[in-house]
Amino acid sequence: MVARRTFRNRRRGAIAVAVWTAAWWTLTACMAPPEFIRRPAQPVAWPSPDARPRIELEFAYGGSRDVERHPGVIGWLAEVIAGEEEAHFVSPGGLARSGDVLWITDPGGACVHRLSLATGEHRIVLGLAEQPFLTPVGVAVAPDGRAFVTDAARAVITMLDASGRALRCFGVPGIAMRPTGICFDEHRARLLVLDTVGCKLHVFDPEGNWLRAAGERGTEIGQFNYPTNLALASDGRVLIVDSLNFRIQVLSPELEPVGAFGRVGRGPGDFSNPKGIAVDSRDNIYVVDSMFDNVQIFDGEGRLLLAVATTGQDLGQLYLPTGIHIDGFDRLYVSDSGNSRIQVMRLEDIAR
Repeated sequence: MVARRTFRNRRRGAIAVAVWTAAWWTLTACMAPPEFIRRPAQPVAWPSPDARPRIELEFAYGGSRDVERHPGVIGWLAEVIAGEEEAHFVSPGGLARSGDVLWITDPGGACVHRLSLATGEHRIVLGLAEQPFLTPVGVAVAPDGRAFVTDAARAVITMLDASGRALRCFGVPGIAMRPTGICFDEHRARLLVLDTVGCKLHVFDPEGNWLRAAGERGTEIGQFNYPTNLALASDGRVLIVDSLNFRIQVLSPELEPVGAFGRVGRGPGDFSNPKGIAVDSRDNIYVVDSMFDNVQIFDGEGRLLLAVATTGQDLGQLYLPTGIHIDGFDRLYVSDSGNSRIQVMRLEDIAR
């Protein structure tokens, strides 16, 4: 009798587990993608809405109030029980996407934002308990999902795991650098970090060990004057925003100088205060200028193709933009810092 009762109890327990598991998957399967609600009432596109757009604005996002989430019954219950605080940007800066996660640095808020594009979940990351972020500027993501954040005021790079948990900080031994722009070169398994004040490009391995440096202060090719950001072309060339030389410098994959384009001025293709840079799938180069409040697009040889946005607060306008990122789907993310938001655009028909 005891053995028979034990068997029945085990079978009932197994059935109960199966029922709860089925219920869990049924309820969570009801989750729908989030809806980002700050969208233009009429199309906003460049060169113009009445022609086939080469770039079209999709939405703007300034914080958790700008998204409608549909988490399903279980997610809804979790939010009701745990509560959820509003999260918003102060002055967003660097951007990087890994999978469905968008990372955004916020120097004004002394934090990093982790936004799930799949669920709409918006989390704020403060860094290590003993070394919280002071001025997080740039962010890059490794293939394994780890994020690397430059903290200019602390003169360190903070490594985060894919969930946003801070792991440790590292820098250049014996050098008080001011790290800003950062990118991860997955083909060569290295992390490239710009030291704006030191006018150097530092190279680290994926675990944060310093390997070498390139560059020095100056105006010649291969020299820098307050570089701020960088990006990689498909062939491994390194493109650096040499801000106070008002140009984009091009280095070989071995970090040897190849060339440069750009000059100071107020005409098309000129620069006034270039900040961010990104490269699309056709190796076109996108440069944010925070004085012009626009994004200028160049081909791989540095010839101007198109300028996007004007000064203002409306959707499709920018005010003091800083960061820019293009994901693997040719979507363009711009940190509209003065308007405390990011704007997301879809790229189409950008000439090679």
